[in-house]
Amino acid sequence: MKKIVPYLFYTLLFVFSSPVWASEIGLHDATHTNHQHHQAWQDIHFWEGAVSGLLFHELGHVVIGMSYGGKPQLNQGSIVYPNSAFSRKASMRVSSAGFQAQWLLSELSFSALKKHDGMFSSAYYQGAIAMHLAISTAYLLRLKDMPTSDIYAASKTSNISREQLAWAVFLPAALDAYRLMGQDVPDWVSHLSVGIKLAEVGYIWQF
Repeated sequence: MKKIVPYLFYTLLFVFSSPVWASEIGLHDATHTNHQHHQAWQDIHFWEGAVSGLLFHELGHVVIGMSYGGKPQLNQGSIVYPNSAFSRKASMRVSSAGFQAQWLLSELSFSALKKHDGMFSSAYYQGAIAMHLAISTAYLLRLKDMPTSDIYAASKTSNISREQLAWAVFLPAALDAYRLMGQDVPDWVSHLSVGIKLAEVGYIWQF
């Protein structure tokens, strides 16, 4: 059986390993009295955020799928809707709901990090964003070709190639990686990322 969840976490570890990224994901949280700079992925809250990011992605599928009368089931790590007669419009919305959910969570997390007033630690929000990056990267590298995957379903519905859809998902994630790990990131990067996400959500809901 192809295991999607382990692949996502392997991708997460690869993307955020120190040999890949020269700079650290800094953790400077008021909840830590020593205020030392260390890699956020070494904090348990980072992994709690990452798991929350994955669950939020899947919850997006469940909520939108059930709103169209689907009965979600788990199949090889993916949420599927057997015997559901979704229209093309509904199918496009359901298959892309996970990405829409992770885009929403990523922007809420970036906002909390910027304002330093979130309910959770900085590492938690960084973990949620990191899972968004890992999911997007994993789809580009491998998951887009799995028959039960979101992009595979969206491609069948839209007649847009899986490669194009995977790049459409990866593009804002690449910008978000810079937002999360870059130094002195200009404002236009976040504006462009949000603009791309909004444009893609608009396309999905007018499909």
